[in-house]
Amino acid sequence: MILEELAFVLRAVKYGERDLIVDLFVEGHGKISAIAKSAKTSKKRFPGGLEPFSKMKIKVKIKPNRSLSFLEETDIRNGNVEIRSSFDKITVASYATELVSVFVQPDEPSDEIFSTFDVFLKRVAKSSDAMLPKLLLNFETEVAKCTGFSPSLNACFKCGESVDGFLKYRVSRGGEGLICRDCTEGEHYGIVEKSTMTVFWQLYQDALAEYFHVAQARRIIWASLGPVVDRELKTRAQVEALWV
Repeated sequence: MILEELAFVLRAVKYGERDLIVDLFVEGHGKISAIAKSAKTSKKRFPGGLEPFSKMKIKVKIKPNRSLSFLEETDIRNGNVEIRSSFDKITVASYATELVSVFVQPDEPSDEIFSTFDVFLKRVAKSSDAMLPKLLLNFETEVAKCTGFSPSLNACFKCGESVDGFLKYRVSRGGEGLICRDCTEGEHYGIVEKSTMTVFWQLYQDALAEYFHVAQARRIIWASLGPVVDRELKTRAQVEALWV
């Protein structure tokens, strides 16, 4: 079967002198592993190479009962080349790529995540480095929504009491979200600033909040995503080090 779809390269590993084995995030199909013959030398079949962060049209030959498909050719549709002009952008985009790789499964379409990833990379490419913390919070929040691990941020996750009655904002350390005073018995939680919750509730506005609030908000999101990430993300520590 020949498959022609849009895709991103999640990972590329050298195989011999000229070949690469790549993990592809393919629109409508999820993750596909393929061998790209002569990928390091063929300018005709792989113009622009198999660079990370590039959205490309791929042609893949899939054979039944084979763990590896064959990547026959690619055509770059959006290289997001501006990402490579900034160390901060490369670091943030690499982390996002690794996070996506955790949640995308072989042969399981994840088109919501695909669209979210596509939009994120475009925004990173066109934005200033100062906007990266806000963009990353946006991205992680959307991934949490797409995967069903989004924390409750408008009401107590246990009893459903609206945040309108909260005097303090308590957040479960287990990642479930906000919890009211009456439901805290036996629960581990932390207190967050009201302004941090404002960051969430106004997440899609253009104004950039103070980084303190964005960092605190990202910790809330990671409390939800972290328990389901089955391996250490090498790029996460690099991202956190950017803004210390």
